[in-house]
Parts: sequence; structure tokens; C-alpha cells
Amino acid sequence: GIKNPIGLKCGPSLKPDELLKLIDVLNPDNEPGRLTLINRSGADKIGESLPGLIRAVKREGRVVVWSCDPMHGNTETTAGGLKTRRFENILAEVEAAFRIHEDCGSMLGGVHIELTGEDVTECIGGARGLPGIPQWSNFFWVFLWVVIVVMVSRNLAHSTHGRALFAIRDD
Repeated sequence: GIKNPIGLKCGPSLKPDELLKLIDVLNPDNEPGRLTLINRSGADKIGESLPGLIRAVKREGRVVVWSCDPMHGNTETTAGGLKTRRFENILAEVEAAFRIHEDCGSMLGGVHIELTGEDVTECIGGARGLPGIPQWSNFFWVFLWVVIVVMVSRNLAHSTHGRALFAIRDD
């Protein structure tokens, strides 16, 4: 069988019982660090889908790492046929993931963010309120992702788990 760590994409249509069956197949020994569950529900569906998955995994005592992929659940197609994402939806999904995990007594262990050195046309909105799909310099996109990284760090530091880590460090 496969011995390396595995990432499992979990979309909004995945039901808790289906997830538990997949976990049983992919990590039958419940080995810590073996399985990462990558939630990619989208900002509009994360509140409906993620809490049930977290509760089921916790109830059954499964050991997983939770990750949020706000990029792929928020993809939409413009009238011209280009795929894009609204920056505010990406940010909203990350914020919701932190809140939902905190509410469920779980911990978000990672966030998937895409960066490129090329000029991109994949995000609209953001700090400058980009109305369509412009060709902006890479600096602008790197700045937007830095904002997300800072927000993720702040949320982690202020979460129950983050405060516990600070308390351990201070002892």
C-alpha cells in the first residue's frame, strides 16, 4: 500500500458518512500526520458542509490534519469564459474556516494559497476593488497574499490552540 502522507479534497457535496469510509480506507491505522483533509467548499457553502465533517471526524476519534483551499471552491467563469476568483470570497472562506474550526473545537492546520511569478488574471476584487480581469503587476498579487497570510497568522495566534502554544512557550 501507499506509505506516504495523503491529501484528500473535501468538497461541499461530501457527506460525513462518506468521509469516514474514505478515512477508514486511506488511514486504517489512524496514524497521526498520515491524512490531510483539504476543505474546498467555497465561501457560500463552507458553513453548511464543514461543521458536519468536523463533528463526524471528532466523534469517531479520527486523527487528521485539516486544511482550507479557498482557491478552488470559489472559482467562477466570466462572461468572456475566463476562470477567476473574487478576493473577498477567498478571504471570507478562510475566515469562516477558522471560525468553524474554533466553534467545533478543532484546529485548522493549513491554508492552500497559490502564488506565481507571472502576471495573472485569476483574481478580482481585493484592496483596490479590481472590477474585472486586469493584467496587474506581480507586486500587487503578492501584496494581497501577504494580507491573507497575516490574517491567517493572526487568527491562529488568537485561536484556542494558538493561545495554548503561547502559554506553553511562556512556561
